[in-house]
Amino acid sequence: MTQSILLAAGQKNKLLNQFTADSTNRVVVTGPVEATAIGNILMQSIGMKHLGSLADAREVVHASFEPEIYEPNPKADWDEAYSRLQKVMK
Repeated sequence: MTQSILLAAGQKNKLLNQFTADSTNRVVVTGPVEATAIGNILMQSIGMKHLGSLADAREVVHASFEPEIYEPNPKADWDEAYSRLQKVMK
């Protein structure tokens, strides 16, 4: 199984996310754009005993937000493009 990359920034940039998947040959998973605010609210909810644990907070996120998944494109030849870049840089 290939390891995946979880992106915390750039969730809205679909092209960047796909290029990241293609160039690293790994699955890219992005979460909600509002992750910082959601995390803050969940931590306050744990502190105020509305949620019992970090595991409970993670369950809330999983139930509330659908991640976007970007699969590597096997036709994208990033190794060949990198070789061309190296030749140009010399």
